[in-house]
Amino acid sequence: MRDILFSSLWGALLLLDAQSWGIVGASETYVLNGEVWVLGMASGSTQANFSVEWDVCESLGADPALLCTLIGCYTEATPASNSNSSASVSVELIGLGWSWNWTCISVLTELGTAQNGLCSACESRPGVCGLHGNCYNGKNTYHCKCHTGYGNQYNITTGTCINVDECQENSKICGPNATCSNTMGSYTCQCDAGFIPHPKLEWEKDVTTCKDVNDTLNPGDCKDKLPEQCLLDSLSNMLNDSSTLVLPPQTVKTLLNAALGAVHDLTQKEGEEGLVDLDEVLKTTEKLVATLVEPTETNSSVTITTETIAVRTFSVGPNTSLSRIPPLQAKVNLMTIDLLAIAENNNRSGAVVFMAYTNMEDVLKAELFYTQNDTIKTMMSKVVAASIVKTKNTTLPKPVNFTLKHQREMHPKGQLTCVYWNDSSWSVDGCEATETNTTHTVCTCAHLSTFALIMQTDKPPEDDSLLELITMVALSVGLACLALAILTFIFCTWNPKVNNTARLNLSICLFLAHLLLLLVQKFVHLIRPLKRVCSVLAGIQHFLFLSSFVWMYLEALQLFLLVRRLREVKVIHHESVHWGYLLLIGYGIPCLVVSMSAGLFPDGYGNEQCWLKTERGFKWSFLGPVCYILTMNIILFTGVIGSLRATLADLNREISLMRDTRVMVFKALVQFVILGCPWVLGFFVKNNKMLEYLFILSVSQQGTFIFLVHCVLNKEVRAQYRTWWKRFSGSSDSSSSSVKSSSQSFTR
Repeated sequence: MRDILFSSLWGALLLLDAQSWGIVGASETYVLNGEVWVLGMASGSTQANFSVEWDVCESLGADPALLCTLIGCYTEATPASNSNSSASVSVELIGLGWSWNWTCISVLTELGTAQNGLCSACESRPGVCGLHGNCYNGKNTYHCKCHTGYGNQYNITTGTCINVDECQENSKICGPNATCSNTMGSYTCQCDAGFIPHPKLEWEKDVTTCKDVNDTLNPGDCKDKLPEQCLLDSLSNMLNDSSTLVLPPQTVKTLLNAALGAVHDLTQKEGEEGLVDLDEVLKTTEKLVATLVEPTETNSSVTITTETIAVRTFSVGPNTSLSRIPPLQAKVNLMTIDLLAIAENNNRSGAVVFMAYTNMEDVLKAELFYTQNDTIKTMMSKVVAASIVKTKNTTLPKPVNFTLKHQREMHPKGQLTCVYWNDSSWSVDGCEATETNTTHTVCTCAHLSTFALIMQTDKPPEDDSLLELITMVALSVGLACLALAILTFIFCTWNPKVNNTARLNLSICLFLAHLLLLLVQKFVHLIRPLKRVCSVLAGIQHFLFLSSFVWMYLEALQLFLLVRRLREVKVIHHESVHWGYLLLIGYGIPCLVVSMSAGLFPDGYGNEQCWLKTERGFKWSFLGPVCYILTMNIILFTGVIGSLRATLADLNREISLMRDTRVMVFKALVQFVILGCPWVLGFFVKNNKMLEYLFILSVSQQGTFIFLVHCVLNKEVRAQYRTWWKRFSGSSDSSSSSVKSSSQSFTR
């Protein structure tokens, strides 16, 4: 039974302690029927344990006598060397659960004849020594020799070579100002912050040391140059032929801070000392960032952030499992690129770097974007850069998208332009803005370079002191006349046929609107930073000017009703429309328009002049009602004139009544022209000084015209003015006479 069982075995694994048996070194291993075994019996013991695997070799069976032969062969230092001695062996069949004991007599002479029963070790067991060891055939055995960095320590249980931690064994292996990092089979050294490798950037064991970055990049023989320029030149020279160089992230961060810090310091200097070769700086930065990329079989990425720059790299290899590359982010900016398609044209490998500078917009200024139009250029984003590195074919299969975050609020009339750096200036070739909102813009570019987003706005008009003087004087005169008109409408005794409700409220609304306009423009520089106050003032002006037009419409409506009553020979009452209804319409409609406008677009109030903004067509919340009222007034006045002509044709009408009605129509028409036409003129004011002067004069003198037409040119009003003047003069004369008589009596 025992012979049958052992004849069916395909292999055996013997575990014995080599040192206790005195046969081989601890690092050697042996094979029986293709499986590794190590001597493992305790010193002086005659008991050995064997773990026997069921299936080892495909065609060779294990000879039971071979087990005894090998035991006897390798137990020369034990009593088994005596031919009459025996070793008791406990055998366990792994997977079958069978175990037994048997006595094996040492027969040294049988080893040679049984050698053919062994499987060929290395050839039949590929990879038996693991990824970090090499297999070598021996006499009836094989042994594994581990690669450098694994200390020749082979773990028979896991079938791998054990990595050696050089950093733990020698804490000073990298020297001062450096940090050691253990890797599989080796170690790496990385200089601490503020230090870089010397004499070369690439680390060489027992040669490289870490030195201060400023001392390394500013050699003593640097003459006739500023230290900052010398640092940049030294770094550029170091990075020559750096296409395969790989540097630790900390070293790259130190060099980036030093280089970009030197650029910033140089630009702060005046004259020729502040001149910097910006193209060379960008190339050096790109080369330096490229050293973060190392070859990979799958995919890898590196992210570093410093005070001066944020960098993200991404690499793919031939064995990557990615179906798409995620967007790369640097600070708050994104880049979307089809790196997998690029890799297909480069043996399925490729790498890209994306970086966002912190303050490079202060160096690569927006003013370096030259255009035909003389506009104001404002940098709207951080300066970003992208490049394909360590890749032979850099052709883009399709355009790349950059999502750039706005640094400041957009001007309502600003034009956004995606630009790239090209030979000391910004250019637009191959880039365009494809999407934009209030916070971000997507730039689509057909090439990689250094990019930014620039906003162009028209230059504001130069300060016109004459226009400011005219505006101030004209508005003041207009306000004074409006005040006189309001007092006249309140205190004068009017013809019962005349309804002054509309005129009075029209004058009040214009007075308040012009007064508020004058104050806002006078102190706009103080009000503008207070956005909420500026918006409220714009809303109030909107309401007051709309109310003025509604009251003008109501006066035209009353005039139309008056003429109709006249033609129908009806008695003209003092009030054709009750004053309560007039107030409800005159102030209710403007209030409704302003409320709806603020509800639909709350941010529409409060531009730079604390008036209505123009985006989203918000200006039509004022111009729309104004145009409607002007159109309706034209229709009403056309009807009034037509009715008046028909009435005048009838000679039986009362001549005085007709004369009064014609005067009222004339005044209403003049008022319509005075109040309506200036706002129509406002559509054509832009970039025309003459029209601008006319607009300011006509709008500001609306109160003056109202006072002249309705007060000064009215006989009844002039008569009351004379009466008031006589009373005032008479009271003054009587006061003077009384004072004089008192003085004389006192003298006597």
